[in-house]
Amino acid sequence: NADAHVNLANALAGSRDFNAAIAELHTALELAPRDAEVHVALAAALLQSGDAKGAGAEYRRAIELDTSNVDAHSGLAAALTQSGDFADGILEYRAATRLRPSDPDLHINLANAMRAIDDLIHAIGEYRIAVQLRPEQTDYRFTLALALREAGDYGGAIDEFRRVIRLRPDNAVAHTELAASYLSTANHPAAVSEYREALRLRPEDPALHEALGLVLRKTGDLPESIRELRKAVDLSRDEAGYHRNLGEALQASGDVAGFVQEYREEVRL
Repeated sequence: NADAHVNLANALAGSRDFNAAIAELHTALELAPRDAEVHVALAAALLQSGDAKGAGAEYRRAIELDTSNVDAHSGLAAALTQSGDFADGILEYRAATRLRPSDPDLHINLANAMRAIDDLIHAIGEYRIAVQLRPEQTDYRFTLALALREAGDYGGAIDEFRRVIRLRPDNAVAHTELAASYLSTANHPAAVSEYREALRLRPEDPALHEALGLVLRKTGDLPESIRELRKAVDLSRDEAGYHRNLGEALQASGDVAGFVQEYREEVRL
């Protein structure tokens, strides 16, 4: 019974025993050599085991047996892009989205492949389709916002990050990325506000204290900048960059002894 071997293989793959899973799937194929789903299962196990070439061959066999098999097309796309062949991978993701246009994950995967080769215009289009299909999925909006920012559409990125935050106000990473987007437009007060909100959610994150401190310095609030940069140092004393930034702020404030000490710490590290 080929199905029994496939079920056992799936369980073995779930426990990351890929060699045993692959062996079971080869047995299943001996029993059902023209079953496209068995080829897809074998391909998936091979891909998980790191054999992208072998996986690609099995996905192609599945497509030969069933040209409308969405999992075979999307799996082949994954194997191709994992091997660095983004052009052919994108073609397979397109085939998968044509067969199942209402699947947002397929559009996301296609967009990610496009973004990997800097085709941001088409990637953004696919991200937007995914968002339209599942508007409450914040991960999709977040990735769309990142792509918009990479494309230089800072206003669009800001709008999407804001929508993510409306859906998930406790998303510290979204507040951080929104702050970074405000920085791209030189809106320092708005960036300060978002970094403060992120710190409310993650008060022990030294990188956020550093980021806030650096922006505060741009606004001219040197005393508050120094306080935040000092918090970053206190939370992570072995990070040379934190000492350097604090030293530069202390030097700007005229605290000679303070900036010398921080530069000494940077050299020590």
